[in-house]
Amino acid sequence: SEYRVMNPMYRIMKEYSSLSNRVQSKSSKAGIISVLIMDEGGEIRSRLAAAMLIFLLGNLRKEISVCIDVASIGPPTLGEASDVSTAILIKMVKLWMNNDAKALDMVKKAPRQFQEVRDPLEYDLLLVMDRYDLQETLREVSVLDAISPGSHYSSKVKRISPFAAHIEVAGMTRAIPFHQDIPDPLYFSKDVQLPCDLMADLLDEIKMSKCSNEAQSLNKLSRDLAYCCKGVVDMLQVIHGGIPNPSGRAPLL
Repeated sequence: SEYRVMNPMYRIMKEYSSLSNRVQSKSSKAGIISVLIMDEGGEIRSRLAAAMLIFLLGNLRKEISVCIDVASIGPPTLGEASDVSTAILIKMVKLWMNNDAKALDMVKKAPRQFQEVRDPLEYDLLLVMDRYDLQETLREVSVLDAISPGSHYSSKVKRISPFAAHIEVAGMTRAIPFHQDIPDPLYFSKDVQLPCDLMADLLDEIKMSKCSNEAQSLNKLSRDLAYCCKGVVDMLQVIHGGIPNPSGRAPLL
């Protein structure tokens, strides 16, 4: 792990002041912030991050209005591969999110494809997982900036990993490397069709800290996304005029 000391609130407001301005201008909509989380295929990463955000937001002492959705960059994964991903996600929600009903609904949701014309207009923040997804999304969204100069739709697109830089744990700011991607945890298993009844065993390995490559990848994904999502929630609280828990402690961490 990498640790570095910083002033997280200053950094949040400096980097995301444009989001704060957009939220304040939406007073007629009660300041609801809309967040779209995406990855290639709409498989594990985006749906897990969305579920974690829903879970963390649901545990805040003061409720804030946030709309969260997921989408696939490119055609969504369907069929057996999608069923396997959903089975994994349901197990993860049960293990780490106390079987939260809203988080379960999110991971069971069939991903749709990102709409490059509609979504940048409707959502305040577009979160992606890696540099490839970032470049692909910016390529599509930049067309809107060219059509409407000064609209800054591309500024809505962010990788999720830098948000982890804002998290304080045990008095220190914990960060996954600022330029680190959040990789697909089962990328190297794509050519091996894992039946759904093996997923329970795989998740039991994670719970018992066993060492299969897939279990390690899923465990690392859940930990990294937990820090990223806590950073996103902290930023959303600041925008809504609240003050995040200074200890940085939250469910999942």
